[in-house]
Amino acid sequence: MALDEEKSKKLRALLGALPPGMRATLSRMVGEARNSGISDPTFDLLAEFLADPGTASTAEEPPPTPDKIFQTALEPFLISQVLQRKIPGRICIASLPPIWSWIESDLAKAAIAAYSTNETSPQAEREEVLLAAIARTMAETVTATKTNPDNRRRIAGQVGGERNFEEFEDVAVVLRRSRELGRISSILADADLANEAILAATLARTIVDLARLDPRLPYHVAVMTQRVLGSTVKLAKLAVIGTGSEDLKLIAASPFAALIEISLAEAERSVALVGDGLKQLKSDGTLAPALRDFAMSSRNLRAVLNLDQTTHDWAKRLTEMRTRLSEAIARELNGLPRLIRACVKTLRAFDQRRLGMPDPVDIERTCLLIELLNAAKLSSTELGVNETLLRVFNDTDTYLDHTSRILVEDARNAIGDQRNTVRAFGDAAIRMTDLLHGPTRATALRRSFGTAAGPNEPVLRVAK
Repeated sequence: MALDEEKSKKLRALLGALPPGMRATLSRMVGEARNSGISDPTFDLLAEFLADPGTASTAEEPPPTPDKIFQTALEPFLISQVLQRKIPGRICIASLPPIWSWIESDLAKAAIAAYSTNETSPQAEREEVLLAAIARTMAETVTATKTNPDNRRRIAGQVGGERNFEEFEDVAVVLRRSRELGRISSILADADLANEAILAATLARTIVDLARLDPRLPYHVAVMTQRVLGSTVKLAKLAVIGTGSEDLKLIAASPFAALIEISLAEAERSVALVGDGLKQLKSDGTLAPALRDFAMSSRNLRAVLNLDQTTHDWAKRLTEMRTRLSEAIARELNGLPRLIRACVKTLRAFDQRRLGMPDPVDIERTCLLIELLNAAKLSSTELGVNETLLRVFNDTDTYLDHTSRILVEDARNAIGDQRNTVRAFGDAAIRMTDLLHGPTRATALRRSFGTAAGPNEPVLRVAK
């Protein structure tokens, strides 16, 4: 697809005027479309123009706002979940708005104003001065709470409650010790991650030194290490290697305890993600990965730390997580047979004068629970839900198979408005068969419906 010179210039100017974020999004969408096999000259042309430096925006980016600078400094430690226990090193992102609101309106009001009016200093220097001022006032505030409990209650009220005050303390540590944490980041970037012994020795020196500065800092090091390693199990192994013992009491009494605490916190994050996924009306794709991550972390942590042979608090906490998750899974899956009966019905279920349709909300919820069923099957032993899974799967599979066969007969004999009813419930049956058994069986069912309905009827829409 070719453009004349005038149109080409206009398109380049249009793309060049887009903000960088929008350009990046457009570029990613074009790339995904091309990678998915879509062949369209328009995508090729857009990709060519977006990759051309000549279309880059010449507009100078405005400097980041103070709140953006504040949040960026905390980014490695932020999580979206509110965990049952506050773990140093992890900062809940939901706690930041009330904390920042107080910083902006009171604690560092003058420093923020100075940042906004200082347009002559280099941007990096302006940001450093701003964060240093915020860190100083936050540290002074935390110190004031150590000597007077009334101060703690007052400040907790300012930042949204006692739990948010704990987050406030963690934020203060990160900002105050940003230089030390920056050095840790450099060490981890240069470390040989495959050599666990050397990495553990390096962390041992670092963690011990930082623990003397602030007992919370080893937790931040653990978070940074986990981000680099991408594995809670490797983090737990480093704790064993660094301590030189598998005795949990010795590990718990050492600075390496932070590595185990963060490993357990990551497992709890997976539990929280599963819980959030179960609250959704439809799948957002996070449920199965979170369940798989927890099962894998739980199994490997029990093996590395020998948690099945101890009554240590770490073992109790992991067992409590497994129990809580197993009960939630069983509770939700027990409702699947009822839901699938509401979503997949035959004509016999209706008074012929009052035909019905499946509820779209029920369909999405049923598909979510089938996704949960499939994910839990892969980790049933670790989760301890074998009996529930077997019972629910057999019930769901038997009903879906039997009802689908009757619906095919209904499609052959339906007349008038009955056709729309059969088509709607047939769509639901095909979609759920696809989720439960895969595309091969779903495609066979779809063809059966198409043959039964006849050549002049619309083909069912799902599981192509």
